[in-house]
Amino acid sequence: RSLVMNLNLATNDEVKIPIQTPDFSRPFFKDILEKTKDNISMPSARIKWSWGNDRNALLKLIDGTPYLSEVNPNIYIVASPLADEYSDLQTNALFVPVMYRIANNRRHNIAPLFYRLNTDEIVLPVGDAQKNQVLKLVGNGKEYIPEQRIFGSIASMSIPGASVEPGHYYLSNDIMTVATIALNANTNESDLTPVSEKELSNLLADYNPIFINGSNLEDFEVKISNEFEGIMLWRYFLAIALLFLFIEALLIRIL
Repeated sequence: RSLVMNLNLATNDEVKIPIQTPDFSRPFFKDILEKTKDNISMPSARIKWSWGNDRNALLKLIDGTPYLSEVNPNIYIVASPLADEYSDLQTNALFVPVMYRIANNRRHNIAPLFYRLNTDEIVLPVGDAQKNQVLKLVGNGKEYIPEQRIFGSIASMSIPGASVEPGHYYLSNDIMTVATIALNANTNESDLTPVSEKELSNLLADYNPIFINGSNLEDFEVKISNEFEGIMLWRYFLAIALLFLFIEALLIRIL
């Protein structure tokens, strides 16, 4: 009721009433269907709510009762549940184009779900913020003061991406929280390009790295075995010991 002033329960809600063919010349319905014709199959509905006469309703029943209206900018109301016992709209060919147009009209006013840490500049609504206010990013147990400019109720700021960690942050003016934003890692976190040996050497120069090159699995296994288990020489020493034992036996017999 706070959204629709005259919202009331409908009195004629027992029988499904056909919905009028919409006026396809209206901007909302412009190019919504590839082909439009007068005998388009329209759904029927049992209305549960009414909000009086609405000459600008997007969809109306054949008796003129509004069925789908934009009651406030980008706020739409439908007069019945989208369930089979109340309405055929959700199974009609008009349903998807109408829902798509509603979403498309709304998308320009939706703020991004998150920002990247390497975003050069983000713009946020901050209500009645004053020009001399200092906005702070608070989150993850830390507090940051980004470079910022305030124009009326809009703040433009740069994110100090080098020091900020991914997560949710509150934008505060020390009195209240004026916005909440999500900061996500840079897209290079998913870069699968392998690092060259030279780049690795530069990155790990302080750790004296050992690089293992192998074109196949066997070479790799041999290298790992030699590094961590050593080269197996006991076989050679055993063979030499047996050889000298054999020579000693021969010498004892001959001499």
